[in-house]
Amino acid sequence: MPLPQLLLILAIAGAFGVFLPIYKGFDFLDPRLIVAYACLSAVIAAPIITDAFAEESELSRLHRLLRAWVFSWLFAAALLALALFTMNASHWHGRIILPRTSFLIAAECLSLTLAAVVASLGALLAGRFAPINVKAGFRAVFLLAAVALFLADRYGALAMSTSATTRLLFIVSSLLGAAALVMHLMLHVMLKVDPSNPGDRRRAGGV
Repeated sequence: MPLPQLLLILAIAGAFGVFLPIYKGFDFLDPRLIVAYACLSAVIAAPIITDAFAEESELSRLHRLLRAWVFSWLFAAALLALALFTMNASHWHGRIILPRTSFLIAAECLSLTLAAVVASLGALLAGRFAPINVKAGFRAVFLLAAVALFLADRYGALAMSTSATTRLLFIVSSLLGAAALVMHLMLHVMLKVDPSNPGDRRRAGGV
């Protein structure tokens, strides 16, 4: 792994896995903040899949898609786990304090399916547009989403109970999972029509 990329990963882990939970304390258990951490998988997946499809590789495109999806989800899950550990270690009250198990499962389902959607969408767009334009598009969408969430939180639009949030997360995860499956099938069809990288050509019977 290149040194700049390693330093970036360490910086993200330090900021989101150590500094923020120490600063927030038990306010870190706010469901909205946990959901925000779950959504980090999408932010991580976007540049990874764009770069992966912009480079020549011996791996098939579908293999690169799977790797980007799983890595982004695992990295976001590891960040959340590190943050919860840091919060408990720095504000120890004699026992481990965590969000509800059902809520955590729902948040991870959201993280997994959202990463799948972004990775699949990035793979589809990378075949039609320049990588720099795809990245710029994702950045614009993430910025708009962050502003919308901030305004919704500011005006109380996201004030929901943990149980209601859990149900909503499961519903949204189901919809995202269906969307990711459709995009994955679209990508599979596109690769059969135009297997343009070495790994794909070998699977299509090319030289």
